[in-house]
Amino acid sequence: MTTYSETGEYLLGKLCDSFGLGSQFAEFSATQKFLLQDWGDAEIPASPPYASLVGDDHSPLEYSVAFGGRGVELRILFEVQAAIPGPLANQRAALAMNERLASHYGTSFAKFSAVEDLFLSSRSARGFSLWHGARFGAGGPDFKIYLNPQAFGPKRALPLVSEALARLGLPTAIPVVEQVVRSRAGSDALNYFSLDLSDDGASRVKVYFRHEQATARDIEKLFALSATHQAGDVVQFARAMVGHDGALSGKPATSCFAFTQDSDGPSAVTYHLPIAHHTSSDATAVERSAAYLSSLGATVAARNFTTAIDAFAPRPLEQAPGVQSYASYRREQTGIRFTAYLSPELFREAAGYRSHTRLRTSDPNPKLARAR
Repeated sequence: MTTYSETGEYLLGKLCDSFGLGSQFAEFSATQKFLLQDWGDAEIPASPPYASLVGDDHSPLEYSVAFGGRGVELRILFEVQAAIPGPLANQRAALAMNERLASHYGTSFAKFSAVEDLFLSSRSARGFSLWHGARFGAGGPDFKIYLNPQAFGPKRALPLVSEALARLGLPTAIPVVEQVVRSRAGSDALNYFSLDLSDDGASRVKVYFRHEQATARDIEKLFALSATHQAGDVVQFARAMVGHDGALSGKPATSCFAFTQDSDGPSAVTYHLPIAHHTSSDATAVERSAAYLSSLGATVAARNFTTAIDAFAPRPLEQAPGVQSYASYRREQTGIRFTAYLSPELFREAAGYRSHTRLRTSDPNPKLARAR
């Protein structure tokens, strides 16, 4: 057996090595250990002790690699785990993490404090309550927090998010959110609400939507609400990732609309495609992602990405889909920013994800076992 922290250190190390960030590994690793400090030393059990929604197999953490104008960025998304994980226990543990982030890093929770009462309840919790995200950086990490608009049921999601945007000084974002939610007669739903934990004027409030049975052209129409969008981006991306631009019959695509104090409309829009549910294997997902990066002129990044995922994966990529869970893009002033989301597959077999067989080992990562 091994622990969450040991597995995390191994995986982060592989990503740093693959993208030429080895000199920053010690700093990144120290950040990760801080983030996982209260539960990272627990041994990873054979089956998930709590059905976290971070990963398809209920893994409570997920990595992502972003390629864009600022080079390669490594990030982690995680749900703090209580000693006995559960919705309310994890919520309390996440709030304790907020206090540690404020004390250790000086992280600002002013925006969170303004909307906390809208999303959290001390008596009940539906789905998830509170996730944290961190972007590793040489100058120190940046943090985000994710909240659940569906915490009190789907009917209350839109009023809740509208009130949150008003409190955060973003009233012009409300009609945009309303238009997206009502665009296809109930087929587009609020999914996540996130905050950059910064007082900077460019810090973002992000609203995520789930688009059931949406075609790429359906989402193109919604993305036209953002001045940064270019027509054809979504269709091109969908064709590159899954080979068509029609409706996704399995797990739906999601989108993210970012709002800042500096912009009346969405400052950026991002398309998230659950590639693990729409390709036959990770080998196919990685091949298509690398080809897309190459089409953007990022040939070195494409090669490094292929190397990184092979090192990161706990099994042969040809065996099944699931390690690369999502692929996303957003258009920035410097061009397209592509991001791949990576699952450590801690509980793949126990969760029965996609009914594929995982390599058997006493360690959740066979390569970690060999490395030891």
